[in-house]
Formats: sequence, structure tokens, C-alpha cells
Amino acid sequence: MQTHKFPVDAVFLWVDGSDPAWLAKKNALHRQLFGEGKETDATQQARFRDNGELRYALRSLERYAPWINRIHIITDDQTPAWINTSKVNMVSHREIFPADATLPVFNTRPIAFCAHRIPGLAEHFLMFEDDFMLGRSVTKHDFFTKDGRPIIWMARRSKKRIELMLSKKHKTSHDAVIANSHRVIRNHFGSSYPGTTRHYPKSMTKQTVEQLWEIFLDLIDRTLKSQFRSFDDGIITTLYPLYIIASQNGVLKKINGLTQIIAFFTGGILHIGGSLGDDNLSHKMRLIKLLKPRTFCINDAQKATLQDKEILVNFLQTLFPNPSKFEK
Repeated sequence: MQTHKFPVDAVFLWVDGSDPAWLAKKNALHRQLFGEGKETDATQQARFRDNGELRYALRSLERYAPWINRIHIITDDQTPAWINTSKVNMVSHREIFPADATLPVFNTRPIAFCAHRIPGLAEHFLMFEDDFMLGRSVTKHDFFTKDGRPIIWMARRSKKRIELMLSKKHKTSHDAVIANSHRVIRNHFGSSYPGTTRHYPKSMTKQTVEQLWEIFLDLIDRTLKSQFRSFDDGIITTLYPLYIIASQNGVLKKINGLTQIIAFFTGGILHIGGSLGDDNLSHKMRLIKLLKPRTFCINDAQKATLQDKEILVNFLQTLFPNPSKFEK
């Protein structure tokens, strides 16, 4: 049996935050739960804004990973007007959440925890957000070993930094949920790898995600009930890699330090990330063009201007000018 021939699917999370019906539903629930005028993560437009990145993410996938078996796009019953629905599987939140789940949900964390429940999903899959791109040709073995174990990309941090993160009171739910994930891993295994993830596709198998549900059900159940981001949530993009490393169900690949330096000189950069509105955005874009990393991401940000977004779209259009089969 040639185990290296296993299929790999791609899963994307997508939302159009400018959709009037969706926006009215979100705002009504937010007022109901938090009151009029209350500021939370959910009031930050960048959390839900669609800048058209999905179109270019799919173009990058067609060009650089034609071996992907099937593409699934999880939405709140939304469909991009330009997408060719005969080439992708559009998935509603209702299809993947447990029957007793509280919907609607405006929090990517519970959605991501349920992605492995997509009907017909391959055992091996890559988890994308809509702004994750490929910058050069990749193979499935950049993400999975030949016998199908996930390859976990992580940036190593000092143990002291992780200890500080776990001990302090967090100002944002983003920092809190990362700490929550480290904490439950430590409670179960006695320690957690002192690492952090970046915005790149995550290698997963359904079997190992199901193990998360068995072992960390309290944290996941709490997250599934969070219709908006909460400080009490877990986050699969941290919990899953930490679990795979601690349980030895996969292979760790460090993406910073000496590894990154060697990759720079050998043409094997794994990832470059940036954010709209940052002073170094133009520099990051030049590096992406020059170094052609396997993956890259340019995050939206609350401080981003209309000009920043225009710069992003023009940049992506120069990298991926040709429509893909995923477009009408």
C-alpha cells in the first residue's frame, strides 16, 4: 500500500461583512448580548471585511498546489458572486455544527473547531483563512509526512516568554485564547511546546481533531457557545499544533531562528506575513515577490485605509493575474 497517495482537501473560512442581511443579523445579536454602543472584537470591521482575497487565494492554490483534491468554503449561507460553485463545495455553518449548537455565530473559533465535520471531507486537509496564499509550488509533503502525519510549522519562543503570557491578565481575547490553549495542554501533558503559529495553512487530519474533542471537550464546548469572541475561548490553530507535538502524532518544523536563516539562503522560505497599515508593508510585499515563500499572508487591520486595501488588491493582481477555474 502506497500511503503517500492519500488525498488532501483544502478548507477555507469566508465571510462577507458588507452583506446587509448578514450585517443586520450580527448587529441585532450584538445589541441583544452586549447592549447598545458596546465595543467588542465584533465591532471591529477588519474581523469581517472582505477585500477580495479569496479569489487570489484560490488562484494561488490552482497554480501552486494543483494536487489539492477538493476545496470546501465554510460560510454563513453566503456565496461570493464570482465563484464557480461547480468547482468548490460551499458549506453552511448549519452542516457542521452539532445539533444543539447555538447559531448564528460570528466567531471564527467555533467554526474552525467544527471544520472537520464537513460531509465528505478527506481525512487529510489544510485549513486556510481567505487571506492565506501560496507563493511558490508546494507538495503535500510540505504539510504531511509520507505516512500521513501532519507537519506542524511553528515559530519557537523562549520558555520565559510563554510563562509570562500564561501569568498575566490579557488585554485582548486573541492573547487570552492562546494562553487558554497552552494551559489545557499543560494540564493534560505536563508541558507545552514554547511556540506560536502564524497565518499559514494548517495541516490536519480528522482523526486527530476528533481526539481534541474527546480530550478537551470542556474548552471546545465553551468555545462552541461563544457566538462572539470571548476571553474564555480556545483556538484550534494553537491547540491543535500543541496537541500534535505533545502527543507525538506529527512532526515539528520550526520556521524561525537558524531554520529561517538557512531557508533565506537556500530559497526555502516557508512564510512571510504582514498587515495592512504597517509601516513595513511595502517592504514585506517586495520580499514576497523576491523570495517567493511557500506561503504568505497580508492581514487586514482596523487601522487599514482604503488606499491600503487598493494597494493589496493591486499587489495580488500582479502576482495572480489569471482567473482560475474556481471563478465564473
